Amino acid sequence: MSETSNLPFSGRDRLACLLLSTNNAENLFSHTNQRWLFELLRGHGIPVVNMTSLEDSKKALLTHFLYGACGQLPDSSQLPECQSIRHDFANSREMAYFALSLLISAPTRLSGFTLKIIGSVLGNGGEQGSDLDAFSSFIQSELINRRNTLVEEFSETHPSQQVLEGIDRLPLSSLISLAALHGIPSKNCSAKTLSNTITTHLVSGACGSQKSNLMSIGCQSVVRQMFKAPVSDSMTQEEFQQMLQIRLLTQLQPRLSKSVARRILSMHNVEYSVDDGPAKLRSQVGKYIKSLNGKRPCYQSRQTKRDAETESRVRQSEKLKAEWPQLISPGLKEKFKKQFNALISKDALSTFTCGSCVERCNMKQRTTISFEEFDLKLLKSPDEPCNSASESEDPDLESEKAKLPWLDPEMIPPPMPVDSGQYDSLLIDPQCIENDLDSMEPVLVVCKGCKSALKSGKVPRLSMANYNYLGPIPPELRDLSVVVGPVWATKLRGARREQLASE
Repeated sequence: MSETSNLPFSGRDRLACLLLSTNNAENLFSHTNQRWLFELLRGHGIPVVNMTSLEDSKKALLTHFLYGACGQLPDSSQLPECQSIRHDFANSREMAYFALSLLISAPTRLSGFTLKIIGSVLGNGGEQGSDLDAFSSFIQSELINRRNTLVEEFSETHPSQQVLEGIDRLPLSSLISLAALHGIPSKNCSAKTLSNTITTHLVSGACGSQKSNLMSIGCQSVVRQMFKAPVSDSMTQEEFQQMLQIRLLTQLQPRLSKSVARRILSMHNVEYSVDDGPAKLRSQVGKYIKSLNGKRPCYQSRQTKRDAETESRVRQSEKLKAEWPQLISPGLKEKFKKQFNALISKDALSTFTCGSCVERCNMKQRTTISFEEFDLKLLKSPDEPCNSASESEDPDLESEKAKLPWLDPEMIPPPMPVDSGQYDSLLIDPQCIENDLDSMEPVLVVCKGCKSALKSGKVPRLSMANYNYLGPIPPELRDLSVVVGPVWATKLRGARREQLASE
């Protein structure tokens, strides 16, 4: 194993280190240790038999890299050096493209010995002659020609239209390879996420976001398909990316399918209806292309609107932060003061007792109900026997009383609140019976909740008639707090029952 094989490099970094490193101990061309080269050759599966010189070893390794041999190996290969490089490349063509691009874009001029080795591998002779500059230019042009040949072959097998049309049907392994060809990270990505990322990369013109010597083979292929002639050097990278996007969309628009058109419109946040047909969707794509050309500057996508709204909210927030805190004006103080006084006034805090639930309620809840407006049996004692023929004929009422007895059969019932008169069987507060001022008929003062229940033919949930009456409270228990009182209320009923049972 080579001494650099365990370094924590990616495959691309490892290849760049071998070809361009300034450290002689790591650079393939400047290394002078034959043993190191033999270990590297074995790590790539290259036989070392008949390797009699350093130059032969270096030629064999460079040939291996420039033809992308590491990318031709199956995943189960046991060659460690090849495995350390191949996992960053989709196939051998991409690896060869990357290796050629490294030599073409070398930051410093290659030495005469290095140029000689490259020339021999490219099959153009290894004689440099007396003019090093001319020989360097010759090797540079040969490297560029070799790379252009790879791009042309890739463009013929990967046209942009076919890629977009079939991207939803590609398995995850193919999507990962396609992403690698365009330099898109694909680690821990699902098929749907990767499909959307690749589509966005293509239709946004991101293939033109880097300089030509740094483009991946997939991006270089798209650029060659869209631009047959060289692009002007005066164009900025942003302008070039926008022009690439316009040309790509213009070429795709007449033949777009419904699904691809929808995907492109969604990627650019352009509104469309789900009922739109292919022609309408292509028209929307055309409008977006015109907006990119500047023919319709008033066009705004949904994303642009959202960005404007977000910016407006940020400005408003910054304005409030700058102005805070502020002194309250005298008029606002007076307004709050009046509201506070109204809330704590006698009228606002005055209460009354509800005749049904015997609860202290705010005067806003006070109302009255005539005894003729509801069925009196709703407020009778739960154990009160039926007195009228109509009541005795009601089987539901009798069954309910049988299921839910109020008191123990042997228990003496507590005194009723109304001990005489026509309402003596009702569990109501006698002090809440008043005479109506207009009709002079007796009415019961109740809260709005109890009145609503009675008029609906239901027993009010908190009324005394709904098993909530315990009788008079002993003097010893009248001063209990609102927390202790309800606890003793349950004990009081049980204590009375035990006493009567013992008697």
